[in-house]
Amino acid sequence: VNAVAPGFFRTAPNAEAVADPRTADWLAARTSLGRWGDSHELAPAVVFLASAEAAYITGQVLSVDGGLTAHF
Repeated sequence: VNAVAPGFFRTAPNAEAVADPRTADWLAARTSLGRWGDSHELAPAVVFLASAEAAYITGQVLSVDGGLTAHF
């Protein structure tokens, strides 16, 4: 079993945070890339972990967070 741990992504549940420039900028500044992720950037990680190429990978959490966790 593996998991993907997303960072800040522009999605419907985050619409309110993205709409407020102060909040959106504050959160984006917490990532190494300095921006929110787009949903199309998350899907490849999920597809990879579900693929045959990841058959020997288990028990992992793949952070797809633009470098957010690198700051902790």
